[in-house]
Amino acid sequence: MKVFRELKIQGSKVKIKDTLTKIENRLKDGWIRNRDQENKISSDATNEMYCFSCTDTSSRKAASLWLAYRNDDTLYVSNIIPLNLRQLDVDQYNEIIREFYKKFVAPAAESLTLKHVLTSDTKEIQDWVSTETVAKLQRFARLANKNTGSTHPSDQERWFNFLVAAHAESTTLGPQTLAKWLEETEGWPEEIAYDISIEYEFSQSLLKVYDEKRP
Repeated sequence: MKVFRELKIQGSKVKIKDTLTKIENRLKDGWIRNRDQENKISSDATNEMYCFSCTDTSSRKAASLWLAYRNDDTLYVSNIIPLNLRQLDVDQYNEIIREFYKKFVAPAAESLTLKHVLTSDTKEIQDWVSTETVAKLQRFARLANKNTGSTHPSDQERWFNFLVAAHAESTTLGPQTLAKWLEETEGWPEEIAYDISIEYEFSQSLLKVYDEKRP
């Protein structure tokens, strides 16, 4: 399924500063370093923040791309905010981050021999959940009534089996990703997939609290 790409650069603060300078020096094709926006949030930000803005073109939407530097020596894209739209879809977001990486980040980071990565724009459910737990989820998703979710006793049993397994392995699967997978991969109606994701989020929180309070 389609996912938002992630961009990360790893290096010391000194090298990251050099990378930012090299990125800024390479900017073209409607890209600028937006220091006005940086100054507006600098006093409130937990991490050091850097803003790069781009104009509308035939292949991308106008937006501000934010880089944040955290204390594990990682510079990463924390957000991309559209300038003329309410929000960016996955393809629009990924095109902006792909262009920024290919034209500016990769050459700058490589010149300083810094590790850098742009993740894929697709993922499988197995990237978040073990093979055994995926099998439980697929069994529920493919046998359940897609119009009623987990309400039928048989469907509920399969659903509970997945919830317990997901909790036991401390999965990184988020509710939004689960809803997206149910809708895009398994053909669930959007509303029912959303309801199921809320159940999932609540159950994982509840099971975590239960574990913490057990003697």
